[in-house]
Amino acid sequence: MLTFPYNQDENPPTPYIEAIISPSGKTDICALWQAKIDSGASLTVIPDNLVSQWNIQVRRKIRVRGYDGHASERYTYLVDILIGSRRFETVEVTCSKRINIFLGRDVLNQLRIMHDGPRQIVEIHDA
Repeated sequence: MLTFPYNQDENPPTPYIEAIISPSGKTDICALWQAKIDSGASLTVIPDNLVSQWNIQVRRKIRVRGYDGHASERYTYLVDILIGSRRFETVEVTCSKRINIFLGRDVLNQLRIMHDGPRQIVEIHDA
Protein backbone atom coordinates (compact mmCIF):
# COMPACT_ATOMS: atom_id res chain seq x y z
CA MET A 1 0.00 0.00 0.00
CA LEU A 2 1.17 3.52 -0.83
CA THR A 3 0.19 6.47 1.36
CA PHE A 4 0.36 10.12 0.35
CA PRO A 5 -0.58 13.22 2.36
CA TYR A 6 -3.08 15.68 0.92
CA ASN A 7 -1.53 18.79 -0.61
CA GLN A 8 -2.03 21.54 1.98
CA ASP A 9 -1.21 24.31 -0.54
CA GLU A 10 -4.72 24.03 -2.00
CA ASN A 11 -7.90 25.04 -0.23
CA PRO A 12 -9.48 22.71 0.60
CA PRO A 13 -6.52 20.30 0.88
CA THR A 14 -6.36 18.00 -2.14
CA PRO A 15 -5.29 14.38 -2.69
CA TYR A 16 -2.15 14.05 -4.80
CA ILE A 17 0.04 11.02 -5.43
CA GLU A 18 3.47 10.60 -6.99
CA ALA A 19 3.66 9.14 -10.48
CA ILE A 20 6.51 8.51 -12.87
CA ILE A 21 5.62 9.34 -16.44
CA SER A 22 7.45 8.63 -19.68
CA PRO A 23 6.73 8.63 -23.40
CA SER A 24 5.17 5.28 -24.24
CA GLY A 25 7.80 2.56 -24.62
CA LYS A 26 10.73 4.80 -23.67
CA THR A 27 12.14 3.71 -20.32
CA ASP A 28 15.23 5.91 -20.65
CA ILE A 29 13.17 9.14 -20.47
CA CYS A 30 11.02 9.66 -17.41
CA ALA A 31 10.05 12.19 -14.75
CA LEU A 32 8.54 12.08 -11.28
CA TRP A 33 5.42 14.22 -11.09
CA GLN A 34 2.73 15.14 -8.60
CA ALA A 35 -0.57 13.75 -9.87
CA LYS A 36 -3.81 15.28 -8.65
CA ILE A 37 -6.53 12.68 -8.26
CA ASP A 38 -9.39 13.95 -10.43
CA SER A 39 -12.28 11.50 -10.43
CA GLY A 40 -14.26 14.02 -12.49
CA ALA A 41 -11.85 13.70 -15.42
CA SER A 42 -12.39 10.80 -17.80
CA LEU A 43 -8.94 11.27 -19.33
CA THR A 44 -5.55 11.92 -17.73
CA VAL A 45 -4.04 15.35 -18.51
CA ILE A 46 -0.29 16.01 -18.51
CA PRO A 47 1.61 19.32 -18.61
CA ASP A 48 2.08 20.58 -22.16
CA ASN A 49 5.77 21.23 -21.57
CA LEU A 50 6.33 17.44 -21.33
CA VAL A 51 4.91 16.97 -24.81
CA SER A 52 7.25 19.56 -26.30
CA GLN A 53 10.26 18.60 -24.15
CA TRP A 54 9.98 14.91 -25.04
CA ASN A 55 8.75 15.55 -28.59
CA ILE A 56 5.88 13.07 -28.12
CA GLN A 57 4.04 12.29 -31.33
CA VAL A 58 0.33 13.09 -31.66
CA ARG A 59 -1.90 10.01 -31.62
CA ARG A 60 -5.19 11.62 -32.68
CA LYS A 61 -7.50 14.58 -32.15
CA ILE A 62 -10.52 14.20 -29.85
CA ARG A 63 -13.33 16.40 -28.61
CA VAL A 64 -13.29 17.07 -24.85
CA ARG A 65 -15.50 19.02 -22.49
CA GLY A 66 -13.99 20.86 -19.53
CA TYR A 67 -15.45 21.23 -16.04
CA ASP A 68 -17.02 24.51 -17.19
CA GLY A 69 -18.92 22.75 -19.99
CA HIS A 70 -16.80 24.31 -22.73
CA ALA A 71 -16.04 21.82 -25.53
CA SER A 72 -12.83 21.90 -27.54
CA GLU A 73 -10.67 19.69 -29.70
CA ARG A 74 -7.44 18.40 -28.22
CA TYR A 75 -4.60 16.21 -29.38
CA THR A 76 -3.84 12.99 -27.54
CA TYR A 77 -0.50 11.31 -26.84
CA LEU A 78 0.61 7.93 -25.54
CA VAL A 79 2.55 7.72 -22.27
CA ASP A 80 3.44 5.12 -19.67
CA ILE A 81 2.61 5.87 -16.05
CA LEU A 82 4.18 4.15 -13.04
CA ILE A 83 2.46 4.39 -9.65
CA GLY A 84 4.42 2.44 -7.06
CA SER A 85 5.13 -0.86 -8.78
CA ARG A 86 2.01 -0.65 -10.97
CA ARG A 87 2.74 0.20 -14.60
CA PHE A 88 0.09 1.55 -16.96
CA GLU A 89 1.31 1.28 -20.54
CA THR A 90 0.20 3.23 -23.60
CA VAL A 91 -2.19 5.47 -21.67
CA GLU A 92 -3.86 7.92 -24.04
CA VAL A 93 -3.63 11.38 -22.47
CA THR A 94 -4.13 14.96 -23.48
CA CYS A 95 -2.21 18.03 -22.32
CA SER A 96 -2.76 21.54 -21.05
CA LYS A 97 -0.79 24.36 -19.46
CA ARG A 98 -0.34 22.75 -16.04
CA ILE A 99 2.32 22.28 -13.40
CA ASN A 100 0.99 18.87 -12.37
CA ILE A 101 -0.86 15.88 -13.76
CA PHE A 102 -4.62 15.41 -13.55
CA LEU A 103 -4.95 11.66 -13.02
CA GLY A 104 -8.29 10.73 -14.59
CA ARG A 105 -10.64 7.76 -14.41
CA ASP A 106 -8.80 6.07 -17.29
CA VAL A 107 -6.12 5.20 -14.68
CA LEU A 108 -8.01 5.67 -11.40
CA ASN A 109 -10.61 3.02 -12.27
CA GLN A 110 -7.82 0.43 -12.32
CA LEU A 111 -6.75 1.18 -8.73
CA ARG A 112 -8.20 0.65 -5.26
CA ILE A 113 -8.02 4.08 -3.67
CA MET A 114 -9.05 5.14 -0.18
CA HIS A 115 -9.50 8.81 0.63
CA ASP A 116 -9.22 9.51 4.34
CA GLY A 117 -10.38 13.09 4.58
CA PRO A 118 -10.17 13.45 8.37
CA ARG A 119 -6.54 12.23 8.33
CA GLN A 120 -5.95 14.01 4.99
CA ILE A 121 -4.21 11.08 3.33
CA VAL A 122 -4.89 9.01 0.25
CA GLU A 123 -3.99 5.31 0.10
CA ILE A 124 -3.38 3.28 -3.04
CA HIS A 125 -3.99 -0.35 -2.09
CA ASP A 126 -2.87 -2.29 -5.14
CA ALA A 127 0.22 -0.48 -6.34
